[in-house]
Amino acid sequence: MKYPITLTLLATASLLGGCASGGAVDAPDLIPGELAAGRYVAEDENQVWVFWPNGVFERALARSADKPPVIDWGQWWPVPGDQTLVARGGGAAPEMLRIVSGKTLALPVAGTAAPVELEWEDAPAPLQQDRSMALCFMTMADAPLAYDPRTMRNWPVAMEQAYPQLETIYAQSERQPPQRVAVSVDGHWVQREAPDAGGEQLFLRVSQVNGVMDADSLRCPALDLQGQDWVLRQLDRQPVQTEGDHDPVHIIFGEDRRAYGLAGCNRFSGPFERRRDALSLGPLATTRMMCPQRQETEQAFLDALGRTERFAIEGRRLFLMSGNGQVLAVLRASE
Repeated sequence: MKYPITLTLLATASLLGGCASGGAVDAPDLIPGELAAGRYVAEDENQVWVFWPNGVFERALARSADKPPVIDWGQWWPVPGDQTLVARGGGAAPEMLRIVSGKTLALPVAGTAAPVELEWEDAPAPLQQDRSMALCFMTMADAPLAYDPRTMRNWPVAMEQAYPQLETIYAQSERQPPQRVAVSVDGHWVQREAPDAGGEQLFLRVSQVNGVMDADSLRCPALDLQGQDWVLRQLDRQPVQTEGDHDPVHIIFGEDRRAYGLAGCNRFSGPFERRRDALSLGPLATTRMMCPQRQETEQAFLDALGRTERFAIEGRRLFLMSGNGQVLAVLRASE
């Protein structure tokens, strides 16, 4: 039996985080690194990659005619100043793809001289094949969400197929939002109209629930964004230490939709907007003290806040990210 790599063909996609994708076949949207959002296919059709402009990718790799394709998914981001993008999915090491042009990618293959070339074919569309997924599930006010650690996103869950099982498991756990239940499921993404009339977006469709997992091992979100004192631990992939008697760099997202904190030397405050996992801050007002020893950290942190477009929480850690998933800063809730 032959297992074809199938896709749902859709013309447009408006994704979580408010990024538009898709478009006419002869004029695809470009995402960072001058890459066209959409589906990329190898000449032998054994590989299909789908790149979404919100930093999520899916890949189907055909193993043989009598076996189903291997499905991988996760985050992608461009390498600054280079025509390369990184795709980190379920493998031990990330894939490094070279952008040959806006519609061509080259994927190096170990043990071969020539890379696999992937050509753009169409606008983004979800891969239809189910895959085993480890998720952190919760529901409140008929708004079920599943946090996927691979993509670091909260996905709305389609209320069909195995959804009643998920709802029952969450009710029996006696947890309350933002607490999550870690579950192993089979499922995939589908394109649906957003319930708030915000255009089409990706939903997670769960076809089968395989069991309950340990929430701590999956690093399920344990806290809400607001009301916590988030202390800076990492900035631009570098650890941040608190020097001597200085107060740590931190931020608090208040219930009044205002953020305030310490950037290093100066205190700051200003409004923020949050919608699902989309997050924007500013304009931020700061005090004007001079502290040369902390100036570099302070400016880098304020820059990261200005570039933040979305967030994710794993356990007690907060990740501030750009729209395509690049981690700008990592903070931890104070005890």
